[in-house]
Formats: sequence, structure tokens, C-alpha cells
Amino acid sequence: MAGRFAAKEAAIKAHPHRRLTFHDIVIRKLDRGSVDADGGGGSGPPVAVIRGERGCLSQIAKMSISHDGEYATAVCLGFDPALAYSDAERRGGGVVEGEGQKGGPAG
Repeated sequence: MAGRFAAKEAAIKAHPHRRLTFHDIVIRKLDRGSVDADGGGGSGPPVAVIRGERGCLSQIAKMSISHDGEYATAVCLGFDPALAYSDAERRGGGVVEGEGQKGGPAG
């Protein structure tokens, strides 16, 4: 339990561009390359599933959780989609500019 608490805290600190709370984050394990739907039956590495902002998809962040005796620690790799994607892409639609468009660099 302390490991998951540390993981949620790490996810909040890794995403300062969001106003996250503990309720916005679920710690799960990956199962065969996808997030386990029931929240914990996977055998893969842990991830933080971060609730998407209004109209946006949820985000998955890689985690590392460790504990020894009374101590628990966690590291989260944060990512700000606004730096890499357009609004349409964050909502699950749209095409990356220049990719797959007729007459663009890819087509």
C-alpha cells in the first residue's frame, strides 16, 4: 500500500502542468503490453493511469516502485502531451501535420 501511495505522489510531482489529485491516478500493472482492465491482475511493470482532462484521453506514465522494510519509493516518467501533440490528436482524432496527408512529405 505504501508503494502505491508513493507512486501516486511521484505521478503528481512528475506532471506539474496538471492539477492532479490522488483520485485522478490509478496505479496498475501492464499485462501483455496493455493496461489491465480490472486494475491489478497483470504481471508486467507498474504504470500510472492518469485521468484525461475534459475531452482528452487518459494518459499512461511509466513507474518504478520499490520498498524495503518501512520505506517505499517511486519514480514516474512524466510527459506533457501539449508539448508534442495538437488538440485534435490529444482528443483521439486528427493527423500529425505532414504525415498521411496527400501532397505532404509522406504522401
